[in-house]
Amino acid sequence: MSTYVYIDISSKQEYIYNSNKLAENLERSFIIKALTEEIKDIENYTSETKLLALTSFLNDEFTGFEFVFSGGGNSIVKFIEKSKAVEFVRNYSKAVLIEYPEIELYMSMFTNTGMDKTPKEIREILIKKLAEIKDARHSRFRRWTYGIEKINEFGKGKLVDNKEPNGVRTDKKGAKKYLEVLFKGLINNNKVRIIDDLNQYENYIGVISIDGNRMGDMVKKAENFNELKELGNIISKIYKKAVFKAFNELVENAEPDADEKISITPIVLAGDDICLIVDAKYAILASARIIENIKGISIEIIESKEKKEDQANREVEKNKEGKKTEVNKITETEIKVFKKVMNGTKYLTACGGVVIVKQGYPFFESVEFADNLCKEAKEYECRIEGDASMLTWQISRGAVLKNLSYLSNIRSQDKLEESTIKPLRVDETKTKSRVDESEIRRIFFSFKDFETIIEIVKKSEIGKTALHSIKQEFYSGIDNYWLAISEKKRVAKHRDFFKEIDDSIQEILKNESDCTVKDGVVTIGAKHYYILNDIINSLDFIGGEKNEQV
Repeated sequence: MSTYVYIDISSKQEYIYNSNKLAENLERSFIIKALTEEIKDIENYTSETKLLALTSFLNDEFTGFEFVFSGGGNSIVKFIEKSKAVEFVRNYSKAVLIEYPEIELYMSMFTNTGMDKTPKEIREILIKKLAEIKDARHSRFRRWTYGIEKINEFGKGKLVDNKEPNGVRTDKKGAKKYLEVLFKGLINNNKVRIIDDLNQYENYIGVISIDGNRMGDMVKKAENFNELKELGNIISKIYKKAVFKAFNELVENAEPDADEKISITPIVLAGDDICLIVDAKYAILASARIIENIKGISIEIIESKEKKEDQANREVEKNKEGKKTEVNKITETEIKVFKKVMNGTKYLTACGGVVIVKQGYPFFESVEFADNLCKEAKEYECRIEGDASMLTWQISRGAVLKNLSYLSNIRSQDKLEESTIKPLRVDETKTKSRVDESEIRRIFFSFKDFETIIEIVKKSEIGKTALHSIKQEFYSGIDNYWLAISEKKRVAKHRDFFKEIDDSIQEILKNESDCTVKDGVVTIGAKHYYILNDIINSLDFIGGEKNEQV
């Protein structure tokens, strides 16, 4: 009877971001992928480095196996013979332990002995078994007693020679090559550059974390391993296309004479999980465009006719001979599976978190904070009936992120005043209010309307200094705020500014009843929303800086 082995690594993020060096983060991300997923052309990335990889290990040592699922940092491998599965678990565990003693590799095993379990049931059993193994694991400190007493400066066993004569780590070559191949032809604009060194970024960086909504529900609708594999493939392709399209659009909309390039570093691009570093001033817009594209591409696929692939489902590159080669093509089989599991759902949604920090800020903390912001956006998404795509962000101009989070939490305790309108809804173009689980009517601002107000502020005659003086009044209480603004409106340009802002907000909320707008503040019942706070904070990081006015 067939035996199935589920392969996973625990604490992936802790391992990937254990170093504050970007090149090592990329290398570790690739190592995780190589150790846990099927990479069909793995030899292209590991032949020089002799990097341990799941695919090559199986191909070199075993026959009678099949990848029935692979993606997102884990795989399910089917063996015809149970003895081969047992041998694989034993030998591969040992190989990973010797090569990477700092990695927590876990494998569960299930033999379908005449019980005729469905693929869905087999997968659930494997995941449950793996969870039980993780719960029963010993302290990680005991790993060092497994026969490896000497380690080198990289934390690897002394048996492994992971340096070339010149002292360069060889593992980085495979990661960098994989990165180059992944993006070749997909971001084909000379104004986008893929970099692997944080020092190449100037001043501020943006760390983006995006995660798909309710992917677990979609996976449950896959009836067999083939459908699960096709679903994983198409989700991965949709998310990659969304990223590539977003950055190409940002380049197209940039200033025609601008010489600068948009820098991007993909840390994780696996299935519905995205972690990117970009130039800070593009981070918020890029995140919104990626999430918008996930929706748009999924709609095009759902609405596409069978046996006819829409132009949006293919990307081409011209090779040196001028021929066209399809890249990242979505197959007809993948489309059928996607339509099946999406039955009754209009489009894919995702949530995102962005943190903008100075280039030298501790990298792991930045990524962790971006992930937490993504989770925060997902919590807001749960307050909305039906699926929704939400985006939030935090900007640190030198402060510790945890301190910013603390201040934000303190300020949000006032149930009558909201100093932020984030998270913003990305998948809808119109701002709407809804009654949440606390019976409080809340505004869910759309990113599109947020951009509209941003443009008004940028084009206004109010300079950066004056805007920041307005910002100082947001936390003094609504009455003190209105009193301070009334004083500022004695000046004509301030008076004109607030009139234009209020007119714009009233137009945005024209279909909402019982809303009043005054000096950039929306009042619903007894609750006040300061619209301009997030606008002013974000000005320098959405399409360039606000110039000072005379």
